Amino acid sequence: MGVSDFCIVDFDEVEKSNLTRSILFTPDDIGRPKVEVARQAILRINPDAHVRAIKGNICHDVGLGTIRKADIIFSCLDSRWSRYCLQRLCLRAGKVMIDGGILNLEGTVRTFMPRHSCYACSLGEEGHAPTTPIIASVIGAMMVQEGTRTPPWPKGASYDGETLTMRRIALHAWDEDCPLHDAWEPIETLPEISPESRVGDLRTTIGEGRLLLNEPYVAHIEHVPTGQRIQVGLPAHEVETFISTHPTLRRYPLSQFTQSEEGIISLDGELCHLTLRELGIPPEEVLRVETPHSIRYIEIG
Repeated sequence: MGVSDFCIVDFDEVEKSNLTRSILFTPDDIGRPKVEVARQAILRINPDAHVRAIKGNICHDVGLGTIRKADIIFSCLDSRWSRYCLQRLCLRAGKVMIDGGILNLEGTVRTFMPRHSCYACSLGEEGHAPTTPIIASVIGAMMVQEGTRTPPWPKGASYDGETLTMRRIALHAWDEDCPLHDAWEPIETLPEISPESRVGDLRTTIGEGRLLLNEPYVAHIEHVPTGQRIQVGLPAHEVETFISTHPTLRRYPLSQFTQSEEGIISLDGELCHLTLRELGIPPEEVLRVETPHSIRYIEIG
């Protein structure tokens, strides 16, 4: 079909239950990273393809710049929160997201377009159930078909494998008050800034301002019953793992801890020595910087 550039994102390893849902995996792949197995399988089919594999979480480890470089985004996710995070990235970058979901013998394909339809605005009840290899193949094929449509348009289709019927879904899910609808534009590029750069380097490059984080930075936590204060220095989503793997803290329930969060970092403040990576910022991320005159969106290298 002429597609030769791919970017695959997944944080998980291949499990036995995955073998019936993807032709990319074999029993020998169990325990290996899904993205690496998928990359090698694509290259076997097309040795000239360029495949980038990111072993990480779409909610934390993928920069907005990575999304901006894509022509089409396929959402093959199995959780509501992951879809929410991917939709937020797509709307910020002005990209179409084609989402596929499967449940037993049923499946749905939906095309979400900026200013027309939004995953968050369409949310209903969430459920989990076993799936079958046939329905996974059908829905995957329908997603690819929608991805080749030019131009794309907001719509959906639902397939019932038990009755072999299909119905069309009209997508008009766009709530003007939805917090996901914050398109980030215009976006500047500063390739000389990378995750290894320090916050203070931004001050040197763009002048006075404050870095507005997508996720808070946790400097320290406190164990309330004992008053013990522990230095952490991690993005908020890593704090739970820090506690659960700590040699002494892991015996306490998470409800006994409070954390000190920083969501705004001054470019010349006391935290300006931190690197962007230490703040949880991945490569190719788009930074949101508040200057005295405006909000600037800056894509890093």
